[in-house]
Amino acid sequence: MNPSAVESDGDCTDAVVEYVRQLHAAAALTPSSIQWDETEKWVCGADGVTQRRLVKQPSLGFFAHFFAESNPTLHEDVCAAIVADHDFGPIIGGIVGDEGGGQRFQNDTVVNFAVDAIVDPQGGLSLDEDVVRSRVHEMRAFVTAKERQATAIVPLPGLTSPLFPFVVTDGIEIDNLTEDEVSACVDAGVLRPMFEGMPILGVTECVGARIAVTLRARATPAGSEPDLAAFIAETETQHCFGDRSRFHLPEMMEDLLFVLRLARPDFIGSNGIVLTTRTVLGSSQTWQTRQTRSFVRTSYVIGEETAVCVKSLWATLAKIAPSNKPPRIAVRRFNAATDRMSLDDAVVDHLIAAEALFLQDAGSPDDRTELSFRLALRMALLLETVGRDRHSTFRFVRAAYKLRSGIAHGGNPPREVRVPECGAIPLAQFVDELARLMRDGLRLAVDRYGSDSSFGSAEWWERLILGPSN
Repeated sequence: MNPSAVESDGDCTDAVVEYVRQLHAAAALTPSSIQWDETEKWVCGADGVTQRRLVKQPSLGFFAHFFAESNPTLHEDVCAAIVADHDFGPIIGGIVGDEGGGQRFQNDTVVNFAVDAIVDPQGGLSLDEDVVRSRVHEMRAFVTAKERQATAIVPLPGLTSPLFPFVVTDGIEIDNLTEDEVSACVDAGVLRPMFEGMPILGVTECVGARIAVTLRARATPAGSEPDLAAFIAETETQHCFGDRSRFHLPEMMEDLLFVLRLARPDFIGSNGIVLTTRTVLGSSQTWQTRQTRSFVRTSYVIGEETAVCVKSLWATLAKIAPSNKPPRIAVRRFNAATDRMSLDDAVVDHLIAAEALFLQDAGSPDDRTELSFRLALRMALLLETVGRDRHSTFRFVRAAYKLRSGIAHGGNPPREVRVPECGAIPLAQFVDELARLMRDGLRLAVDRYGSDSSFGSAEWWERLILGPSN
């Protein structure tokens, strides 16, 4: 029976099943119909070590092309049925994908997807018409869907936890990465073996965050042009903590690192983020790399106490995010300072974050002496609530501000920083203490923002410094 003899009534399923049935019969008589395609993939061994391997996958692609050319009438008939299909027909020649892109949808898109159903992973041929039929239904559901599901992967080498998979919040979990996820991260350059020339990744290197991302589906008729203005507008929208837009992949990654870095003092870094989309049309990847310090895999452990802290911080930040609290620039600069290899750059970033956090009510920065005093005083009084000595904090912040001003105006960073009544402190040690100070300050600020919407205002600081008015 030819596919043309199958009544479609706007549904090409029966025609496609008949076409696949005849292709299967021909393939079964052709020993060379199956080809083995080789692809590189990172495979985890029994010892937990993940290495690059060549993986062979069976394919009927070449034979399917040969069969279509050898049976033109048969192929034309099934294509005609697909064109007449109420779901597939209108988008033949158009673009199918999501808000970020897609690929051309053709008659053979449906046929080839259905043909794949008759090849098993071992390279054997078997025909189950119900499976072929379900393939067509799967393709139909794909092109008519309103949304697509994708996963953003942020590799976090060195992170371990007895709580894997650790759920940060709904749709975000930290876990050991799958082989496909490791392969995607390595291919994108955001996960790298510790030693160049040795393609091996240990157990603690194949760890990362999995972030569920919902994309708007796209299925446009032939001739329709993408709305570039809308696309550009999406990329320029303001990111809000916790948002998961494919147009703000770096910000998603920064949100996660910010929370992890506030929760524990141990260093945790990442070289980027990969958005993977797996659909019936195959898989696609979008990625963003980031600069971070070169680090030997540190030990960042999410135990019970850290887990509670991470969840609490995320929930509070998500609640206060619509009011831009804490300011995004404070988040970015704190993360940038943590990633810096240059100590003088780290000082500048930390002080910018401090100003954004504790001097929001400041006017013109012309009087640097007054701003330095105000910042030091506010941080000293606030951080006293977590056990820091107010006098020591005041003197330290004044010294940090003076150092930042010197660096920002072209001065060379000193080998040591002099802090009154503390003596000379080596620059690296000084920056480490500044990082701890900022971490404490940011955690306090997040907590205050969550409980008092007036935190950070001139009135709030006045009450802290002078006490409540009569």
